[in-house]
Amino acid sequence: MDDLFFTTGSILTGLDASLTPEKFIICAVTALICGILISLTHSYKNNASLSLHGTIAFLPIVIMAIIMVVSQNIGAGLAIAGAFTLIRFRSVPGDARSIGNIFCTVSAAVLCGLGFLFYALLFTVIVCVFEFFIFFALGNVFSRPKRYLRIIIPEDLDYDNVFDDIFSKYLKSYELLRIKTVNMGSLFDLTFVVISKTETVPKAFLDEIRARNGNLGITVSRELPELTL
Repeated sequence: MDDLFFTTGSILTGLDASLTPEKFIICAVTALICGILISLTHSYKNNASLSLHGTIAFLPIVIMAIIMVVSQNIGAGLAIAGAFTLIRFRSVPGDARSIGNIFCTVSAAVLCGLGFLFYALLFTVIVCVFEFFIFFALGNVFSRPKRYLRIIIPEDLDYDNVFDDIFSKYLKSYELLRIKTVNMGSLFDLTFVVISKTETVPKAFLDEIRARNGNLGITVSRELPELTL
């Protein structure tokens, strides 16, 4: 069994290419290990549902069984393809990370189904390490979502640089997106796209803006606010 598990070639090719219960169990266990590793990695810094994590964990063994049947019998492969054309899948579109991990499980399952167990595990380890690196080491760089900050200021304030010192203190980046006069030209409506240095917008940040703009309106949103006439 050790020779089957640690070989760098396919256990389903060569002189002894027949599918045996021993080979099937080894491939199934390897597929489950790959699915569990990818599922655990997917759960890191992710609030996805338990059903998604479970699906990622057992999906490789399902695809592995299908690949084994197809590779052993072309007629059975055509029958399976015809059966899948009769199934209509409905699901809520997932995020990019979930879709990417599903493709990773499919790739690992295909390798297991073809008997390349060593490469299936190697592929899974590489994917998990790389994904963990992205969300752990680079998470602080890319995890801050952009927000839209809308500020009303009186016409006597210079909107170009009036909040630069406050923004530099609390924001990672900011850009003036649009300017509009309101209230018959007595007020300016400024909209900025900003990225905060923290997960949430601090109350002190808004308080300093209120002190600067005379306690006029301030709006923070994840979507671009509509202009009011």
